[in-house]
Amino acid sequence: MSTMFFIDATCAVCGTTSQHSELGSTNTMGPPDLDLRPAPMARWTLAQQIQRCPECGYCARDISVDSGSAREVARNEAYLALLKREDHPEVTRQYLCASLILSVDGDDAGAGRAALKGAWAADDIADWSPSETFDPEDESSLIALTQAAGREQAEQTSAAAAAAHCRRLAIGYFEADRKRGLTFAADEASADAMLADLNRRVGDLESARAYAVAGMERGVEGFAQEVFKYQLWLTDIGDTACHNVEEVAGDGGLGMMG
Repeated sequence: MSTMFFIDATCAVCGTTSQHSELGSTNTMGPPDLDLRPAPMARWTLAQQIQRCPECGYCARDISVDSGSAREVARNEAYLALLKREDHPEVTRQYLCASLILSVDGDDAGAGRAALKGAWAADDIADWSPSETFDPEDESSLIALTQAAGREQAEQTSAAAAAAHCRRLAIGYFEADRKRGLTFAADEASADAMLADLNRRVGDLESARAYAVAGMERGVEGFAQEVFKYQLWLTDIGDTACHNVEEVAGDGGLGMMG
């Protein structure tokens, strides 16, 4: 289970003090996805890993800390427009705003991680399945359920697009980090594995294949090698869906994110 507690934080941008839910502890019940999205319960704690000032909209892991550019970025029009994007889930918007500030600070690895968490938050909505039931003898119940299903489908479609947008941003940030000197992953092979999956998920199968091949050519063995083989197989069949490490042949895990 996950435990939460509340803390007060004073915004470094506008000075407003507000209360935020903080993650105390959590656990996982299952394998992580290939992009390292954790299994439940940790999967459902994304909202507790980001703070948003209710007054000025500053978003960060800790809004009491001024990153350096936060005061300037959190007040510009592009940031405020991103914060209000109705086609993105709220938590996703918060991570994207934090990502924007981190990128201006020159922290491409941090910006990429924040964008990826924004994708995970959108995934939760895109993957959600309705559980409502209706009385077949009650026409009004059927109409209400149909209308609700239409709204939910629209939200899921929008969330899926938001997740893809976040992953494309993460790819860009991670590639920029790699050019400067790899910090987002533990080593080059792990970076290849992450970028192979992110590109595959957004439908860029050619780039996904290139990263998987590059990873295999680095001489990795065991589970890491199986991951790259699995990614190649997925690209060959045009599979852009979410997959987890348990589906990969062999045992082990990936320490891909530094």
